[in-house]
Amino acid sequence: MTQKTGNEYIDRMADDNDLCIPVINQKQIYDLLANVDAMIKAMGFSDYSKPKTILDLDQLQVLDYSKLPFLLPEQINYINQSLGKVKADPQDLIFFGLRSLVSFAWELPQSIRDVQIAAAHEIALQTAISHIADTIDYNFWKEDTLLPYWMRLSYLNALSKIPKEVLVEYRLDKVACIPVKNTVFNASSIVYDGNYYISMNYALEPILKFMNRFLVHFFTTRENFAGPKRTQRALDEIAAIIFHFIRNVPANNIFSYSVIYGVDSATSVQWLTADQVDFIFKHELGHLFYRHPQRLAGVDPAVDNIQARHQFEYEADAFAASMLKMEISATQSHSVVAEDSTIEEKRELKEYIRGFSPVQLLFIYMSFIDKAGDRMRSRLSNICSFVPKNHSHPSPSDRLAKLKQMMPKDVVDQNPLIEYAEKFFNDILQYVDDLEDAELIARMKSFF
Repeated sequence: MTQKTGNEYIDRMADDNDLCIPVINQKQIYDLLANVDAMIKAMGFSDYSKPKTILDLDQLQVLDYSKLPFLLPEQINYINQSLGKVKADPQDLIFFGLRSLVSFAWELPQSIRDVQIAAAHEIALQTAISHIADTIDYNFWKEDTLLPYWMRLSYLNALSKIPKEVLVEYRLDKVACIPVKNTVFNASSIVYDGNYYISMNYALEPILKFMNRFLVHFFTTRENFAGPKRTQRALDEIAAIIFHFIRNVPANNIFSYSVIYGVDSATSVQWLTADQVDFIFKHELGHLFYRHPQRLAGVDPAVDNIQARHQFEYEADAFAASMLKMEISATQSHSVVAEDSTIEEKRELKEYIRGFSPVQLLFIYMSFIDKAGDRMRSRLSNICSFVPKNHSHPSPSDRLAKLKQMMPKDVVDQNPLIEYAEKFFNDILQYVDDLEDAELIARMKSFF
């Protein structure tokens, strides 16, 4: 019997185990890694130091969200109706889940061959995961209701950090979660027949993990690999994420070649991602706390309601920020770096992912995707179509500026990771601006 922690929402995570099903079993994980090894040997590499393999096992689990405890019959019906309207893509689900599951962590390279071997592993892993996503037994998914567990886990984690009296008074503990297929960088809070729901893009956690891997790779190699084509390489890798949000690019087109050096870096990526999803959930709970869906329903549809929507976003951010401030004051930090790390350069990373930093990075990512998407729409609209842009949110940079005003000054102080991220993503945007139209088209044509 699992020992209780005293926090009912943490305890529910253990209770959920009986409802979860692994996407692939232990043998299939072994076969996946064996296939990677075989491909590396086929590329001509042998006799090298193996990387450490890190598994984020939370990404392995799926479940039927309509079978979760404490749901009302009306909520169960609404969940099933919502999932029936927009079918999940099993290939997307499997690919995103497995790509988020497996990470390799390497020692710093001592030669070009070391760099090539590490990069080859990322290519081989991507290929092996794509093969599984294409060939897995889809009878397993025939009910179209098995969806990633990470959203439920993130919801319970968010609840565990909010005062119980707030949850009960505002019914925030009565929310039904719905992972959905869409192309937005956030979630949605809904009130239907008096019941509460939060829906979230089921690719959001894997995409945030991609973004964090991408940034951590370039940050931790900024001195060792500062070559002239670094920004070009960054654009080539991040382009698929940009087009995921503006053209709904399939999951298996999102290739991550960012090599992670050091177990601490790999673990930092996981913590950054968890904290970012945690903030997004608290933001959506803030909408329900302030009764935004009900208040928006009272706005005259004949009147431009963008101003009201923007105000609601700021208020929801304020709710999430107030919860974050409470957490920061209670526990100043959490260390995620392996104590036995031998890579001295990475020891600094643990100092830069605390408190408010994951949230700042979240908004830096959103701002970059927004601005990069605008550039692609402007310059490529005569070649391909795009998903309509959502104007219901203020700009990410405006939201971040207001959030900084809400946080204590010592929490908002810049650190090298934040400073690097701001310049790094601006450099990519400038690189796009400097490309001639013909060259931009040539580099992006695989997404048309």
